[in-house]
Amino acid sequence: MRQIDIDSLDEATLIELNARIVERLQLLHHQRTTAALQGIRMGSRGVWKVLAVFWFVVSSSAGTRRR
Repeated sequence: MRQIDIDSLDEATLIELNARIVERLQLLHHQRTTAALQGIRMGSRGVWKVLAVFWFVVSSSAGTRRR
C-alpha cells in the first residue's frame, strides 16, 4: 500500500482530503450495493439477520431494583 505523508498537510488540505475520501467511500459503497442488487431476481430466496438488542435498566441508587 502506498504511504501518504499527512503530517505536512495544513488543516484546509486535510479537510478537503477528508471530503474526497468520504465521497470515494460512498461511491464504492454505492457500487457494491448496486452490484449486489443486480444479482437479486424475482423469486430469489433471502436471508434475514436478526439483531438482538438488550436494554438493561441500571438504577442510580444502590440497592434499588426495578421490577
